[in-house]
Amino acid sequence: MDELVYLLFVSGTLALGLGILGYLAPLGLALVRLALARLVPVRRAATAPGGGDDGAIAIAVGTPGGRYGTLMTSIAFVLFVAWVVARTIAAGRAPVTNMYEFSVVF
Repeated sequence: MDELVYLLFVSGTLALGLGILGYLAPLGLALVRLALARLVPVRRAATAPGGGDDGAIAIAVGTPGGRYGTLMTSIAFVLFVAWVVARTIAAGRAPVTNMYEFSVVF
């Protein structure tokens, strides 16, 4: 049972890390594009007054990286809940009786 508890905790931590990378990937790409747009001027077609493009880069909601990040974060949440349940069963008590267990669960 201790091996299962360890496996759930490590899997949840890895899934959360991958989820964070999934969220940061579109942000990093947008920052690179913004830096390149400032370094390399691009000729743009003339736009109507008041309705033009000001050159800002918007990060699209629902990008593949964002969807991947949400999926991995959801998987991490399920794994962490399973870890708490498995730890409770293995220890015979809730894992909140000492400061280390409480800080990990919290």
